[in-house]
Parts: sequence; C-alpha cells; structure tokens
Amino acid sequence: MVVDLIRELVDPSCKLEHKGSDWFVVETQKAARNTLCLRTSGAKSFAFSLDRPGFRPFPFINSNTNLKGIQSVCDAMIIIQKGQASFVFVLEMKSNNFKSAKKQLASARLCLEWLKGLLSLHNHWQGEWKFIGVISRGSRRQERKGTTARIKPSPANKLSDDFPIFQPMNASKLDLVEIAASADKWYERKL
Repeated sequence: MVVDLIRELVDPSCKLEHKGSDWFVVETQKAARNTLCLRTSGAKSFAFSLDRPGFRPFPFINSNTNLKGIQSVCDAMIIIQKGQASFVFVLEMKSNNFKSAKKQLASARLCLEWLKGLLSLHNHWQGEWKFIGVISRGSRRQERKGTTARIKPSPANKLSDDFPIFQPMNASKLDLVEIAASADKWYERKL
C-alpha cells in the first residue's frame, strides 16, 4: 500500500526509468555516465530521484541560500513492499567523499520521514518501514558478468546507529530484495 501512496505523491517526472522489476539510476556527473540497475524481483516497488538537472527539489527553499547542504538530495529513493514488510532505500552514487554521502542519506531520510508523518497524520497509512542507506562506490563502466553483486552492511556506521548503510564496490546491479533481507537481520540485532 505505501508504494502506491508514494507513487501518487511524487511528481511523475521524478520517476526513475524501469523495465519489469528493474529500476535504473543514471548518474551523469563530470562527463561520466554511470548506470546502476536496482532489482526488486518479487516485491512491489517504486523508485524516484529528486537529483535532476534544472529541477528544484524544494522550491520553497531560497535557491540563493548560503546554507550548505540544505538542498542536497540522493541519486535515488526506492520504496519496496515485500509481503507485509516495507523498506525505504536511499542510494547515493559516489567515487569518493563518503562523509557527504552519509549526510545526503540522512537528509533523504528526514525528507521521507516527513512524507511518512504526513501520511500518518491524515490517516492514509499508519505502517512502519525499515530505512536502508546505500552508497554505491565507483560503478563499473562495463556490465558485470553474472547477475548481482553480493554485499554486506558496512561494519562501521559512523553517521548513526539507527539504520544500516551498505557500500557495494563496482556494482552494476544490486538486488534490493536481498539487501532488504540483510537489513532485516541488522534490525533484529538492534532489538
């Protein structure tokens, strides 16, 4: 249900390209074009990005503000529903500067928690979700042979202790359902 609600809330121009249960994040920074395939097989999903050329994700914030980082956004936000469980992924593609990536994940979380709060306040959805950060480090220029990259949660989460951050290296495809299962284990250990 939450997937349908977020789909309805988000401007259709922000929706990521998809084919079947695969979503594609394309980053075009500094003359590089990196594409990452996000697999969501067997789960209901919706993916979008507020990081688009010429798009102001928060039009009510002064575009000339000197407050650094206030308008920073992640490369993708993905909502997945698998059975009764809901997961929210925020993805940042980086080749370096992981400190800024972690701040972007935290900023995206605040944005998504605000939307979740509005849905709850107005009695549209009373559910919970598990938040998962992904910092994709150095996407490959050519397609990896095989299906997906197997990754584990990063051992040290220096930003906060309340959500896992996964850091795949050189992945061209990620299985988000598999990552959600690993995140479930991370959350169970937290209890």
